[in-house]
Amino acid sequence: MKQSLTILRLWIAIVIAVAGLGGCASAPIPMQDILPGELFAPSGETVSSAQLVERARVSAYVLLGEGHTVACDHRVQADILVAFSEAGMPFSLGLEMVPVDLQPVLDRFNAGQIDVDDLEQELNWKETWGHFFESYAPVFREAAKRGVPLVALNVPKRVVSAVSAAGLEGVAEADRHYLPARIIPPTDDQVLSLHEEFMRHQGMMTERKIKDEEQRFLLVQSLWDTAMAENAMRARTIRGGIMLILAGSGHVEYNWGIAHRLHVLDAGSGVLSIMPWRGLDDLDGDSGDLFFYCALTHSSRLGFTLEQLPGYAEVVTVAPETKAALAGFLPGDRIETVQGMPVEDLWVLHKAAVQAKKDGQPLNFVVLRGGERVSLSVPLTLSEPEAE
Repeated sequence: MKQSLTILRLWIAIVIAVAGLGGCASAPIPMQDILPGELFAPSGETVSSAQLVERARVSAYVLLGEGHTVACDHRVQADILVAFSEAGMPFSLGLEMVPVDLQPVLDRFNAGQIDVDDLEQELNWKETWGHFFESYAPVFREAAKRGVPLVALNVPKRVVSAVSAAGLEGVAEADRHYLPARIIPPTDDQVLSLHEEFMRHQGMMTERKIKDEEQRFLLVQSLWDTAMAENAMRARTIRGGIMLILAGSGHVEYNWGIAHRLHVLDAGSGVLSIMPWRGLDDLDGDSGDLFFYCALTHSSRLGFTLEQLPGYAEVVTVAPETKAALAGFLPGDRIETVQGMPVEDLWVLHKAAVQAKKDGQPLNFVVLRGGERVSLSVPLTLSEPEAE
């Protein structure tokens, strides 16, 4: 079970990374013309808060894609929450990050019985989600300030582990009520996309049968998307108003994931999708209804924050007394290679760390600093996450 869950997390990271890096070219937009956090249409025209609100008013669900480690994405989420609130729109905030068995904690938060500063501990955030709570704090603070109710959408991690290990039959009887009434399969386009990514990265897998692992991966992906759609629909039926959903871009892009399930479960209800664009590729206008620009950044557990730029990753900050600091990284360093692999996207860091740990080696970097190339090395231990 542990091995299957590790593989599952690996493929989740692939989907999220690919979703964040963009797709086919259809509408080139000069990067310098789009400000960080600015909303715009597929045509490239900027969209004001008032225009966003008008589009949202005719929707039952608004899906807001994110890169989980991109702090800018979460600031945009907070801004959109504020815009909806100031426009007087009744809405609830659905969260991929919180499993439904922790809804009682959110209910106490909604009632003002838990402060934002205590929410991380009350949700056991590091275990249930794992990405830095501080990045999400602006969203939670604005929700508390404006009385926006939070709704848990995801299935508990133990249910995911059971399905990953043994399929739906592996879910304990006491947990079966967390499963959707029926799991809605992915669209053909989504299956093809996930298959292509799966096959591209199959060399990262262990000795398990690739075909079986791919089918299990697709099942878990469909479980997530269906459960989040079903829980969002149920909450909206009870609470009324619009359901603003925060979820990884892989669940939002092209209306493949949650939106596809909502169209099946709540036919006729409008769904508006908003996706991040990273400025690394030309915009694929089919991947969302609206977009916002945030550079692709990643806060690593090694202790540095990186920004992806064409062909390399730049070190933005280095936390003191961390592995990155002790290795000698400095803000402004341009990471060109890790374990000999060009850093063409941030996924390479995770891939290199997995391989380094497997080989019992440190992570070896080549960085460009002040016109000179410098070699830096970070030791890894078997017990720590892979440079996430």
